[in-house]
Amino acid sequence: MHLVQDELRCVPREAIKEIADLLDLSPAEVYDTLTFYGFFREEDNRLGNTRVWVCRSLACMLRGGEELLGHLCQKLNVQPGARALTKR
Repeated sequence: MHLVQDELRCVPREAIKEIADLLDLSPAEVYDTLTFYGFFREEDNRLGNTRVWVCRSLACMLRGGEELLGHLCQKLNVQPGARALTKR
């Protein structure tokens, strides 16, 4: 699923069926995995072209990580995990 998402910015339904066949699983089992992990995206909610990662560990929070995240969200007009609607 990672390889498919990296290439297509999502995991389309057709890919779910192919992955299930390759792994000898049902498409429902693959879909359950896809929806369990928040970083996989379905085709109606593709990832944007550029991803920005902000560390949210305790050490990073103590060094201003949450403030940085807030500033980026405001500047880019996007929420964590969401996709910016405007081009920069």
